[in-house]
Amino acid sequence: MFSPSIFDHHFDTFSHLEPQRAPIGVFDSGVGGLTVLRQIYQQLPNESIIYVGDTARLPYGIRSQTEILQFVREILHWMQQQRVKMAIMACNTSSALALDIVRQEFNFPILGVILPGAKAAVEQGKRIGVIATPATAQSNAYRQAILEIQSNVQVWQVSCPEFVPLIEQNRIHDPHTTKIAKTYLEPLLQQEIDTLVYGCTHYPHLSPVLRSLLP
Repeated sequence: MFSPSIFDHHFDTFSHLEPQRAPIGVFDSGVGGLTVLRQIYQQLPNESIIYVGDTARLPYGIRSQTEILQFVREILHWMQQQRVKMAIMACNTSSALALDIVRQEFNFPILGVILPGAKAAVEQGKRIGVIATPATAQSNAYRQAILEIQSNVQVWQVSCPEFVPLIEQNRIHDPHTTKIAKTYLEPLLQQEIDTLVYGCTHYPHLSPVLRSLLP
């Protein structure tokens, strides 16, 4: 079970950054992206970082691709005005539905979190479970990315629509959250997965609950 570091598979991009001359932009639908922000601060302590948590429109995971593209473009246009040297989509839903499109529309590097997660997953096991928002699960982004890297693995995905609202409401230790987590994990446990991917940057906040339910 893991939430992969964005640095694991984007090292070359980060290593060529010029420190402090321009900020790095990071965004998510809410507090989930703070898990990525923490990694950036640990690895690049001298960088200036702008963080956008779009809490007014969360959760992204139940939105259409059209809506996600609109939100992402608005955030990236604002970041462009702030003269960021790079933007990081610290959001799996945005990465799954918008990354490839907006990369063609802006003149600064834009990184997502799907590819690092997929690469880390195939390094960990052969029976891979992915928990994700409805939009990310429906996009099949993780399944496709994982199988493109390693075709002889098995991948199961579960849509977890209640997780992000519960996390944003700080109900991590609520008995209802444990009950919902058990329901989401059950089909993956039946498949005897050996690797669990957090397909949403909010989900590391649930690590204590999820770990308690896994063998």
